[in-house]
Amino acid sequence: MNLGIERSCIGDIVVNEGLTLCFVKDDIKAYIESQISKIGRTGVKTVDEKDCKIDFSDDIESVTLIVSSMRLDVIVAAITKLSREKTADFILSGKAFVNYEEIKNVSSILKPEDILTIRGFGKYVVKEQLGTTKKGRLKIIIEHYR
Repeated sequence: MNLGIERSCIGDIVVNEGLTLCFVKDDIKAYIESQISKIGRTGVKTVDEKDCKIDFSDDIESVTLIVSSMRLDVIVAAITKLSREKTADFILSGKAFVNYEEIKNVSSILKPEDILTIRGFGKYVVKEQLGTTKKGRLKIIIEHYR
């Protein structure tokens, strides 16, 4: 940000061991490459995306949750460990996205393969419903992208 670039020109920043990947708009790519040589006290060099090899396979964690329904607020509450009331406020404040779209309806039903992004908690994919428990609750598997 010290280069005077607007935050809207920079996308995700993925940190891996010894390598960081930063998504930027094409029109500022050359400017960043010509201007950046240090971040803090650490010397850095930029390389083209074709030369960049990051393995994302280890960054996925499979999590099993037991929930009462496939409603958005129920699943977000299970992931964040917040109460349903606080979860509803969280969703209504625009901090939850389903398939990259902001959702303001707390009772939206999630389906397998829906991508759930929770600001401050990460990105999740609803994988499958394993069945029900003796009490009638749903057992689901989600994948957490770390």
